[in-house]
Amino acid sequence: MNDDKFLDEDLDTKPVTDIPGVEEADGEKLKGKGFDKAGDVLSKFLSMKRKKESFIEWLRNDIGMEEENAEKCFKSIDE
Repeated sequence: MNDDKFLDEDLDTKPVTDIPGVEEADGEKLKGKGFDKAGDVLSKFLSMKRKKESFIEWLRNDIGMEEENAEKCFKSIDE
């Protein structure tokens, strides 16, 4: 998927693994915490008031995502 067009699509129907930076293992961890769709992750980001540090910390500490992937995920959602 082209990262530039990610937010142009319906995130409520997109699997969480369609988010750039979210690998299969990360997707399984997110699903295990109730984040099945890309829109769920976007909602979490918005609930954190779009704060980069908080969102990346959540991805790293709660989900176990690698820093590079967490950054990529953030950049995709914060367009």
